Amino acid sequence: MSYSFFNDTEFAGPGPIDVLRFWDRTSRQLRIYPRIMIPKFRFPNSQEDGIITKAIREDAIEISNFWNLYYSGPNWKFTCKPKDVEVWMDQGFILVLKKEKLIVATFVCRIIKDGVICGSHIKQAGLLDGFVVHPTLRGHGLASYMLAAMDKEVYSMPTMNKAILLWFREHANSVNSVLQAPIVVLDYSYIKLQDLPKHSGTVTVPEQLTVDRIINSVVENSQSCFTILCRNSSNSDIFWTLVNSSLVGIANTHRISNDGYTLWEVIFAANLHEPHFINLQISIEISAANLPNKKGIVFTTNSKSRGNLDGLSAPWINGKSGYLSMHVYNWMPPTFITGDILFPYTCI
Repeated sequence: MSYSFFNDTEFAGPGPIDVLRFWDRTSRQLRIYPRIMIPKFRFPNSQEDGIITKAIREDAIEISNFWNLYYSGPNWKFTCKPKDVEVWMDQGFILVLKKEKLIVATFVCRIIKDGVICGSHIKQAGLLDGFVVHPTLRGHGLASYMLAAMDKEVYSMPTMNKAILLWFREHANSVNSVLQAPIVVLDYSYIKLQDLPKHSGTVTVPEQLTVDRIINSVVENSQSCFTILCRNSSNSDIFWTLVNSSLVGIANTHRISNDGYTLWEVIFAANLHEPHFINLQISIEISAANLPNKKGIVFTTNSKSRGNLDGLSAPWINGKSGYLSMHVYNWMPPTFITGDILFPYTCI
């Protein structure tokens, strides 16, 4: 297939020219109308055209089975249950492509309502993830068609026609991440739960209202530090703790390493009082020691709001766990590559 989403005339960007226009970072929507059309996709060696539709609740079992089989990386595999899929479906919608009545590709948009800032306040945002293509169909241009379909679906919705779309990507090296014009590129560090140092401290599990109040306070005090901020933290996959005078959120990534470790990720850490983002390592380690699963690995990054940890000493492991980047679609961000995020929300 010759179709490429990123070369489509209706591709909203930002693209290479937008990245280079350093003198023009006015926050704005880059394309103010929905896509007019999406091209057709014909399955290879077949006369059948692909038809992309929104999943319904009855698809949850098949989607979970599809992800558990085919959503994986070199060192991990994804694991979820149908009830997890139903929760994510309720947060937005899932696009599916079927071949001979079986799902062969998925793409998820979870809608984040009222609380995203990217240079200016944005009423609606969509977090894109769950992008999975059956192995036998990879390399045939299907990903581009799914991207175009998601683009058209989102911006055809009256409540989302001015939305910003966001997504994360993981990379083995920093060069790959920079080439895709990210807002931010973060370094990963990790530690096995069994190797955590022993600390004493007061640990409590806060109510969601308490979490929201603290995050709102941190956002109000720290807007100038971040390229993208999100106030929405209502996600059942996040394990929140108040540790001494800090709030820490560690997310269950629904990933299991090849040797059986549950993978967790620090998605928020801040002191309750200013300065918010210093001396958080001990609080993160205490919170991690209280996770419900004892055979696990905790990842953190050098983002200010996700631990602000860099150059950690043993037993933390640095430099072997890749990079995390965040990207934006149909919006001009204040900066590229060198930004930072405050985003207490989990990915699929």
